[in-house]
Amino acid sequence: MKQTNRLFNERPSAVLNIGNDIQNAARHRNDTYETPEELRAKAFKKSSSKSLKALKTRASAVMTEANFLETINRYELDKFLASSEKLSAFSIDETKSETETINLLYSFVVALRGTIPSTEFNTLARSFNRMTKKRRENTYRLSWSRAQSYFNTKAKESFVEKNGSIGDWKSEQKTLSPEQIERLKSLVSAVQFGNSVPDSERVYCSLNLLASLETLSSVMTIDATALGFSFGARGNGKSVAFYQDSAKVLSFNRHVDGAFLHELGHAVDYRLGKVSSTLPREIRQSYREKLSTLKGLSHSARSYYLKETEIFARLFEQFIAKRLGDRCTEFMFSENDPAVMPELNEQSQQWIESALSSILKGAL
Repeated sequence: MKQTNRLFNERPSAVLNIGNDIQNAARHRNDTYETPEELRAKAFKKSSSKSLKALKTRASAVMTEANFLETINRYELDKFLASSEKLSAFSIDETKSETETINLLYSFVVALRGTIPSTEFNTLARSFNRMTKKRRENTYRLSWSRAQSYFNTKAKESFVEKNGSIGDWKSEQKTLSPEQIERLKSLVSAVQFGNSVPDSERVYCSLNLLASLETLSSVMTIDATALGFSFGARGNGKSVAFYQDSAKVLSFNRHVDGAFLHELGHAVDYRLGKVSSTLPREIRQSYREKLSTLKGLSHSARSYYLKETEIFARLFEQFIAKRLGDRCTEFMFSENDPAVMPELNEQSQQWIESALSSILKGAL
């Protein structure tokens, strides 16, 4: 598909993105597709985060039992003012009362209606309402004992999914041939790369994606023409790869190998009408018992692994890898943490084979 009127900051490269643009997909700091407006918004968000941290530190330092409510409510107000560039023109008159200040700010926000996009104004209005609600709740419910933990910055438990492995993404081939590009275009909706992904790695991903899809066609009927594939452009550090059904895109963090079949499993699950919902209770219970033996596995991680969609994707990748045998590459499947994989035993294999019966080719 010819791409025209491109307003995005795609890095000049000998290996360009292939196919259609992937719209409305999750963003990433190295996202290939960002308008100048989005880049400015990102820069403001980065500076705003620093400002908010400084506000919290300053408020925490001056807060005492005598002034805790005044300090915290002023912090909520300052935090709201730092949340949008549109509010930078509003300045607090220290001679005004608290009520007068809030009323003036309300009038300022209302005056922005019609001068900015409606979605931006609605977001701003919701933020204002949350701020005033929080201040009211503080006024009537906050005690000194609770206020002492208001600025608690202790890091929350962070769960990082173990899916796939770290690969080199190296290819001896320097570029894609016109034939290979056309074959990819005929198989998928889009292939997109983050600005941080150099040409050699783009070739590696493209060749492995092409080979994987063509290899898969020998064991299953797969129509990927509605799917986009993103490498090093979307997502975050908490998920090495993910499938976003609303945008029909499989995203892989840079240098991640072995997650292809897992994310494809999610796409297949949605394509088949969430067949994961038919997961037998016995399979889930057996997996629960296996996870219960793992020391140090957090509650959030356990809950995540026990989702029907995750169990399906993990059984799918093992099942397809088994069918492919030696043809299954490290790009497609990497069982780097067998401890958190559900067992592909006789019962689970029969279920996954039945769930995929409409797209499988031949017998195992």
